[in-house]
Amino acid sequence: IDDKKEDNTFFGAYNAILRHVFNSNPNIKVILMTPLHRNTLHRKEEFIRLASDSVYKGQTLYDFVSAIKAVGKKYNVTMRIHKK
Repeated sequence: IDDKKEDNTFFGAYNAILRHVFNSNPNIKVILMTPLHRNTLHRKEEFIRLASDSVYKGQTLYDFVSAIKAVGKKYNVTMRIHKK
């Protein structure tokens, strides 16, 4: 991850937030959590979608998880990864 300041994206904003937090308080303890896996099997058949198929502005839930993991790794913070 480079330090691009693209704060108008999820990835850029997450990076900017952690950069600000650690610049303000380098000794702070941060724990990141990824989103929970979403199961839509309880819905009516025509509305069933898998989490990997759910798209928000061209990105799936797993894209957001990957971004959180990458930023967490960059700042070496504790992460709680929610899996399927």
